[in-house]
Amino acid sequence: MNTRIFSIISVFILTLTFSSCTMTLIGSSVYVEQLYQSAEQLYTQQNYEGAITKYTEALIESEKSGVKTENIDKDFTTLANFKIAVTYSRLAEQTGNVSHYSTAIRLVENVAPTATVPKHQEGLTYLWGHILYRTEQYELAEEKFLQLIENFPNSPQIENAWYAIGQLNFKSQNYENSRIAFRHILAAYPTSEFKDDALYLIAQSFLDEENYELAYPEFDRFSTEEFKNYPEMHADAMYKSAYCLNQLDRHDEAISRYIKFIIKFPKSPLVTAVYFDQGGIFAKQKNYENARVNYELALQNTTDQQLQSEIQAAIGQMYFDRADYENAIAVYTALINAYPLSDFVADAKLGIADSQFQLERWNDAVSSYRAVIQHELQNGDGTEYVFTPYCFFQVGEAFYKFVTSQNETVLSEELIGTLEVALKSYQTIAKLFPDNPILPHASYGAIWTLDKLGHTADFQKAAYDFIQKYQNDPEFDIFAAEVQLRSADIKRTKFKQYVDAAEEYAQTWDYPPLPKFLLLKLKAKFFEGLSYYQAANSVSDDKVNTSADLRTEYLKKSVEAYHAAITFFSDDVYLKGVEEGRYDDFAERRSHVEACIMNAALSHLALENPDQTISLYMSIPDSSQHYQKAQYYLRKLVNNEDLVDEIEVVELESIQK
Repeated sequence: MNTRIFSIISVFILTLTFSSCTMTLIGSSVYVEQLYQSAEQLYTQQNYEGAITKYTEALIESEKSGVKTENIDKDFTTLANFKIAVTYSRLAEQTGNVSHYSTAIRLVENVAPTATVPKHQEGLTYLWGHILYRTEQYELAEEKFLQLIENFPNSPQIENAWYAIGQLNFKSQNYENSRIAFRHILAAYPTSEFKDDALYLIAQSFLDEENYELAYPEFDRFSTEEFKNYPEMHADAMYKSAYCLNQLDRHDEAISRYIKFIIKFPKSPLVTAVYFDQGGIFAKQKNYENARVNYELALQNTTDQQLQSEIQAAIGQMYFDRADYENAIAVYTALINAYPLSDFVADAKLGIADSQFQLERWNDAVSSYRAVIQHELQNGDGTEYVFTPYCFFQVGEAFYKFVTSQNETVLSEELIGTLEVALKSYQTIAKLFPDNPILPHASYGAIWTLDKLGHTADFQKAAYDFIQKYQNDPEFDIFAAEVQLRSADIKRTKFKQYVDAAEEYAQTWDYPPLPKFLLLKLKAKFFEGLSYYQAANSVSDDKVNTSADLRTEYLKKSVEAYHAAITFFSDDVYLKGVEEGRYDDFAERRSHVEACIMNAALSHLALENPDQTISLYMSIPDSSQHYQKAQYYLRKLVNNEDLVDEIEVVELESIQK
């Protein structure tokens, strides 16, 4: 496309020269004219160095005493300098020596301020913009082209100037200004030879902005009869139109257009991209068989090894997404062996590691993640690590999951050592990649590992810091709430700090009433009620005064916590929120509410509230695991039999990583 602008510039320059030199030459200007015509001849032969020599000789001769050049041109000095500048510009294009552009610019700058002939001013302005464009000084070039448009509205080069403005703004990614310029051409010059370029670059600008909704109708314009003589452009536009619909998730329309493309342009190099895109669509739709077929067709239609490796990576991802991890490993391994220099080797190694992780082959996964880290270390420049932070995190996760999968109540020295390695891997991220998005996940993993290791003091400090940092973060506030619940668990179970634990459990209700928090909130209220009950019955905690008044206070707080959970999460209240779309139901809700009811009854019994106790036991449905016990306790209560030593506190599992 760009060559069009330069050919028109040369036509303009030659026209200017011819118009200026057709007058009858007389007297002392004859030798100047001969030198000048010789220069013109050399110019047309593309002997630019020879032309520059002759133009320069003509200029020198014209400045001799007594030589008159008015009959050649009103301002021969400006014309000659202009022609020399033009020729230096051509010489730069011919030789690739950009220093000639600098020479041309200096010549233009020298004569432009004193130029008085309108045609000279017009030519100098345009040439100036042209050279600035060629040297990629786009802002300055645009100024000159706009100056031409404003000062010479009847110039035959207005069309070309608008095209240049469109091009330079497109190259500078000033897409709106680019479109304005191209639309000037379409409106003012409906038969312009730039029409196809202008339309295409308008469409491409929308595509580059990822404004797919506006891009695809612009590309569709190339499907009309008007552009039937541009098959390559037609194919490209047809593909990109379908691509835009794909990006808009209008997959059925995209597939339909892709199929038409293959029928119309079966030999197009874009057929590979079409099959590749169709494979991606089918993979998104979980139509894995059609995805595989299209990916294989894409492979068959290209010899580009880089593209082949990218397609192989997509096939591996497809198998991973369908949880066929063995085949994913096989495809990724084949990619590494077939394309060892591919940009997708790191992706393939990571795909192998993630597949092994999903298969719970913890040791293999660790080795593979470390291989990715080593690959980036060896092949990067030391400034950017794309996968390394994630791999350090996954190493920590793999070791942690290996230990927890052993289900050992007391950890062996070997398992403790494994947890220490997991902790180090998590902490490496904080040290080396403190700004990486994986850091909150790593900090969360480190907290649970400290807990598993029994490093309580370190756990408490890390937990406090994490809660303070992330409790108001919309993405990681759920992690903060879980850590807070675990912190309260430790106070309750390890240190018997029942009141402190109850107060920390209560803080989880400060989090927003969002679905992600609801199970955690229900558990927290249950444990808050249990903590106050345990505080009331505690005799070992120095902070607990077991006097009747304080014991009653704690029991009332226990009842209050249980009833808050029962009221909020009961079917009558909670399911209305589900119907209104405010909440999601979850499997544990009813069983946890029933656990709250059982323990609330026990707290009421301790407060000597038999009516409330009976009412609560009666509310346990016959489908509940607690129904038989509730009925047994009811019979005892009705018969006024002592239940103090028989009733057992219901326990729930707390939150786990």
